[in-house]
Amino acid sequence: MQNLLQRRKEIRFPVHGIEATLKGPGDVQVINVSRRGIAFEAAAELETGNDYYLELRYRGQKAHVAANLRWAACLPSDEGELHFRGGGPFVEALGTDQGVWRTLFADPATIEAEASAAGGATA
Repeated sequence: MQNLLQRRKEIRFPVHGIEATLKGPGDVQVINVSRRGIAFEAAAELETGNDYYLELRYRGQKAHVAANLRWAACLPSDEGELHFRGGGPFVEALGTDQGVWRTLFADPATIEAEASAAGGATA
């Protein structure tokens, strides 16, 4: 079975400072993002197979996306609270020809440098 990294079509980079609001459970923490997909953490349970609609905000720019959750996990925090992580490919992306996408992906060298400085991952 191929591992997750081998199945990715594009490398994902952790981006510090990107915010998102999930329609449903509320604000989420973006773990990583690529042009094709996203992984995020939410306070509410996530279900695989569902489409999740997010408003991404980064450096004053916005984009609206929908991702089809392909994987989900429940993780306990150090404080004993449960955190829910999930990720999958985008099925819809509005405003990605400008705004947050232009800011995130305009300069791949900058993104790679930021990811490397943060202990970057290709997850």
